[in-house]
Amino acid sequence: MGQTIILQNRTVIGDVALFDMNRSLNGQAGEHFSSVADTEVSTTFPALLARRLFETVDEVDHVFVAGSVASVRAKGGWTDEALGAVEFELRNFFVHWADNKS
Repeated sequence: MGQTIILQNRTVIGDVALFDMNRSLNGQAGEHFSSVADTEVSTTFPALLARRLFETVDEVDHVFVAGSVASVRAKGGWTDEALGAVEFELRNFFVHWADNKS
């Protein structure tokens, strides 16, 4: 159950990776989070996504979501493994069963 999000583009500039998705997660005003504690005061999709990224990828220290773009910062820069983990979480954000994740 749930539909996979398609990542249309990924751009890495220094410590920041921008992920352009085919699905809007919130309005254009955007929401930002710097820790798991920041995500606990909200139940929005960006807060839930940020929490998942903080808990999955140790390097992530900031998440900003505006519309269909997620801007994710990794302290010390990005490794291929960290980028892959973030992409997996973004693609499968709305997928509810492990057997359906890609």
